[in-house]
Amino acid sequence: MPSSRAGRTSCVRLPSGTLTVQTELCTRTAEIVTMIDFRGRILKTWRRPLDAADIPQASELAARAHREVEHEVRKSLHAIEGGRDNEPQTP
Repeated sequence: MPSSRAGRTSCVRLPSGTLTVQTELCTRTAEIVTMIDFRGRILKTWRRPLDAADIPQASELAARAHREVEHEVRKSLHAIEGGRDNEPQTP
């Protein structure tokens, strides 16, 4: 299974700490796993099984899954903030 540059990590700084979005290819279970971590606690986990046809593009699928989750996180945080002037920032 491809592993070159498959994992992705991004952070969103919040007033109360840093929220981390992390995506990895899990070769043992043949799936893409994306987690949201805040202060050492996993808030949510997404799992996407991979079949044989997905393996050649597994890195691309992991990158896409990461972007989609990060987008939803930022959108949710913005809605919670009520559109305040301070947008979430990446480090």
